Amino acid sequence: MITEISRYVSEAAFFGLYVFFCLTLLKPRFSRKVCVPVYIAVVLCSCAAAAILTLNGKGMAALTLMPLIAYLPFSICAFVLSEGGISEGLAAFSLASLASLAASRIRMAFLMSTLFIPANISAIIEIALVLLLALLGADVALRYIRAPFRTCMSGINLSERRHLALLLPVSAFFLMIFINFNSSDSDIAVLITVITALAFFIIASRLLIYSAKIAEADAREKLLAESLEQQKKSFDSLLQSVDAGRFYRHDMRHHLNVLSGMARRDNSSEIVDYIESLNGTAQAASSELICKNPAINALLADYITRAEKLSCHVKTSVNVPEELPFELPDICVIFANAFENALIACEKCPENERYIDILAEYSDDSKLKISVKNSCAEAVELDSEGLPVIKPRDDGHGLGLRSVKKTVEKYDGFICCKYENSEFHFCAEIFRALLSDNNESSKKDEAYVRVQKSSKAASAALAFVVCALGIVNFSPDTATALSDVFSIRLKTLSYGWGSTRLNVKYPEFTGESSPDSNIANAAEIANSAARDFVAEAQAIFHEYALQKYEGYVALDAGYRVYIDDNALLSARFFGTLNAGGSADFSRCVVINKTTGEQLSLGDLFPDDYDYIAEISAEVLRQMEFRVEYQDASYFIPGGIWSDDECFKEISPEQEFYIDANGQLVIVFDEYTVAAGSEGSPEFIMPAELFTW
Repeated sequence: MITEISRYVSEAAFFGLYVFFCLTLLKPRFSRKVCVPVYIAVVLCSCAAAAILTLNGKGMAALTLMPLIAYLPFSICAFVLSEGGISEGLAAFSLASLASLAASRIRMAFLMSTLFIPANISAIIEIALVLLLALLGADVALRYIRAPFRTCMSGINLSERRHLALLLPVSAFFLMIFINFNSSDSDIAVLITVITALAFFIIASRLLIYSAKIAEADAREKLLAESLEQQKKSFDSLLQSVDAGRFYRHDMRHHLNVLSGMARRDNSSEIVDYIESLNGTAQAASSELICKNPAINALLADYITRAEKLSCHVKTSVNVPEELPFELPDICVIFANAFENALIACEKCPENERYIDILAEYSDDSKLKISVKNSCAEAVELDSEGLPVIKPRDDGHGLGLRSVKKTVEKYDGFICCKYENSEFHFCAEIFRALLSDNNESSKKDEAYVRVQKSSKAASAALAFVVCALGIVNFSPDTATALSDVFSIRLKTLSYGWGSTRLNVKYPEFTGESSPDSNIANAAEIANSAARDFVAEAQAIFHEYALQKYEGYVALDAGYRVYIDDNALLSARFFGTLNAGGSADFSRCVVINKTTGEQLSLGDLFPDDYDYIAEISAEVLRQMEFRVEYQDASYFIPGGIWSDDECFKEISPEQEFYIDANGQLVIVFDEYTVAAGSEGSPEFIMPAELFTW
């Protein structure tokens, strides 16, 4: 008796799994009030038909006829009540059949493995296993297949949909034939059918998931293209406005001549009319001076006007020159999207809490940094790419930052988004393209040359540096005249793959021009410090590169020698890591050539002098000054930082160097005592505290 019950429960569970799959995948055409009673009626009719056959002693026939009395009627009903067409229906029924078939094959394999277990115990275990398989299949349908199926069926075109819909039913049909021909008492045959059924189901599911991803990518790409096209049209309109302003300013002297003639004729009414007509033109052509670049200036002025209408306080610090080595529409895309998102977020905040801070700076004749901070009432979740999780809409909203990411990657740059304390922070950095030098000797001096429209002054400065290094290193007389102690040769370490790269420049010191052994010791200490810095830079680069950051990982490092005379060598090695954000670090070396020893900070002061307290007090004083008068962001008491985060004092191993004027300079790595916007802070100690 228990064995027969287990059979009925198994068939009911498999049919229930089929029903759940169909209802989960297909979108209903009518409301639940209409669909639910119809589905219940069809299922009850199927159960009644099976019950009648069983009561008449034809239980085995009821189980055999399940495809006709249960699966087929329900499939027809589901197709009629669903929103999709024949393609969606066939695909859904095929997936449901594959799931039900895979579960039934697993049940068969279980029965083959329990031949020596008592029938009652085996039946109970069978019921538990079947119910577990049904629940597991339902969970897979709801969690992993439903969304890709609906996305796939609505996202791909009709031709591809038909191909996919045809592939699934044909696969299910041939699988059923294969299983029917191999349904035997052989354990191997049953195992093969189990593996085959599961493989077909997994392949079909993965096919749907990948097709859905392609459909989503195509839709996103289409919306991005439309968004970019719309932004370029807006940019063209903006340029026309800028040109109109130029023409207006050019024609202003003619207008003044006309007004002057009217004034001489005492035609006051004509003067008023003429001025009013000019007002409309001037209002359209004029904009507040925010930066030197006309197009960016006009764009920001327009957005600032919109922000002011929303009672949103805007603070700007935009240091962008008139000429940039980037395509101007791309820069405007970044500014426009960042500002647009900030306005949308500010609209949802109370009026007294609305603000937008814009920072843009072009530096090193190669790097443009754009930062936008704004109030944000709603918490923002970031996805695996570091972008806000926003469901794209038909109007393109939610895709703006993806458009920015695509633009930024064009210049091997990166973007960074962060939400913290009801504030959203967007930051983007882009760089000039790099071009490898094919000349082997040039590679030893420069691993990469920035492709740019460099000015004659920059070219002349570069040529001067190269010639100076060449003269110093290849002319012993000149080297001796410049320095009786050291000759410095430039060395580079460069390698990379794709846009991921390591580029380190470091010096090699020699003391061959002096017979003093202390000089040779000093040179070895300096070279050892250089090697340690290179090793540290490599370790940092490898650590981040191995984490497979999306985009690229780059580390650029160099050095600067401040003093190199008979008594002292003072140099600094510095590096910048870019990996989803940027971080600066530096290491300093100060060597007393007369003793051939490297100096620590404590060696510069008498033993009984509390240099840590004195220097710490001076550093804190300078931090407070910069915070108050230069709008800097340092970790000092009185702000938003906790006591543990605030700067207290320097360490005995504090990084420092002595500059060309003999002044002591205290150096901190980025993020150690200040926010990242401050870079690597440096503090020059006053003469009364120290002078070399």
